[in-house]
Amino acid sequence: MMRRCKLTLTQVSMYSFGSFFAWPHKIAMNAAMGSSYAEAKLHFIASHRGAVNLALHFVALVGTVLANGAVLCAVDAHLPPQLWLPAELSARWFSALTVVLWTVALAASPAPFLCTLLSAATIALGIVLAPSVLTDPDRLETAVLAAFLGVLLVGTLISFACVPKRVRCRRPVDRVKTCLILVAWKAG
Repeated sequence: MMRRCKLTLTQVSMYSFGSFFAWPHKIAMNAAMGSSYAEAKLHFIASHRGAVNLALHFVALVGTVLANGAVLCAVDAHLPPQLWLPAELSARWFSALTVVLWTVALAASPAPFLCTLLSAATIALGIVLAPSVLTDPDRLETAVLAAFLGVLLVGTLISFACVPKRVRCRRPVDRVKTCLILVAWKAG
């Protein structure tokens, strides 16, 4: 019961504020109460199967990292520059600190070096590209939605073309429904 309660409180604290990686408490909470790498890997593998699923998760990753970088860039704009830092970091010190903290946290995990390197590079790239996202945030939202719809459409067409009619399941129909829901949500 205690383990279940601990996981629930951790999940509420970690995810109730949205998929924003830079909340200051997330690194400490994950270190203190997060799942082991082995357990997280099992959950990751279970949730990332199939080409369409992986492509949708990749689109979500790109959109989330860019949006997170834009939030950090907006926070940086409201913080005073740190003149003791090099000029290129002075105005964006909070973003730079976030990259450093996450890189240290990732390096401390037992994940393979390549995974750690790619994760840290992804976070850093999101921070570097953030100012361009802030100039037109609607463009990011529209691009992510278009990418989701494109992946769903291509996945549906491929599944209809490659799977014999007698073997087809409802999943392609569910993808079409998802496309329509996403379009209605964006239009509304």
